[in-house]
Amino acid sequence: MPRRFWRMWLALVGCLLVAAGVASLAQAADRLDGTISTALVVRGGTLVTDTKLECDARGHLISDWQGLGSLISTSTPRTQYAWDVQFTSTAATPGSAVGHSRLASMTYPKPSPIDAARVVTMGYGTAGLADDVYSRIASMTTTPTATAFPLGKVANFTYSGNDRRIGLSFADGKIVQDFGLDADPAGGTIGIAAYDSFGRVRDINYRQGTGSLATLTRIQYGFDTSGNRTSAKRTPRPTGVVDLSTQQAQANAYDPLQRLIQ
Repeated sequence: MPRRFWRMWLALVGCLLVAAGVASLAQAADRLDGTISTALVVRGGTLVTDTKLECDARGHLISDWQGLGSLISTSTPRTQYAWDVQFTSTAATPGSAVGHSRLASMTYPKPSPIDAARVVTMGYGTAGLADDVYSRIASMTTTPTATAFPLGKVANFTYSGNDRRIGLSFADGKIVQDFGLDADPAGGTIGIAAYDSFGRVRDINYRQGTGSLATLTRIQYGFDTSGNRTSAKRTPRPTGVVDLSTQQAQANAYDPLQRLIQ
C-alpha cells in the first residue's frame, strides 16, 4: 500500500481530533525519503499521543508506534508488518507466476503475561489457485508460542467470483457465517437468499459451527427501490425460539432527495 496512504491516515487522525476540539496537531514531520512519518497531538499543552509510522521503499507500512501521553522511546510498543512481494513471471506459460504485493503477517507487541509476541499470519490458499492468484485472504492463524495460550486458527474465509466473501469461520470453526447453500436450523435455507437481487446483503446469520448449529446473532436488512437501507433487525437469540423482547430494530426514512431524515 503506498506510503502516501499512511501519511494521509496519520494526518486524518490528527485532523479529526482537531475538528472535534479535543486536541491540536503540534508537529508533523516526514523524513526526506518518505519512509518515516511522525505526528504529535497535544491538548491544553499536554501531550495526548505521539505516533510514528515507518514504511519500506515500496511504501508498505512495516512498523508503527503510538505513545499515549508520552513521547516515543525505545520502550514504546511497536506493531510490525511483513509483506510478500512477487514479480509477475515472464515465462511462456500463462499464469505461471502472477505478481502480487500483499500483507504476510503482523507482529503485535508482547503483552506482559505472555512470554512471546503474538504473530498473526495471513494465508492465501493453495499456490496457483483462485485465492492465491487474486491475493484473497483465505485464512488467518496466530502463534503466541506460549504453551498456556494456544490460540491456533483465528479465521477462514470463502469467496464467490473474484472478491465477494460468502462465508467465514472463527476459532477453528466454532463460529460460522455462510452466504452459501447453508441449511438454517430454524427451517428453510439461507443460501443465496442472504443477498437480494442487487447483490446487497440482507441476512447475516452467525451461528455455532458445531453441535446444535444454533444462531448466536442474526441481522436482517431491508431496502427501498432507491437502494436506501430502510430497516435493520438484530435477533440475539437462536432463530425459532425468538423472544420479541430480545430483538433490536431500527427504521430509517429519507426525503425526496434521498437524504436521511429519520
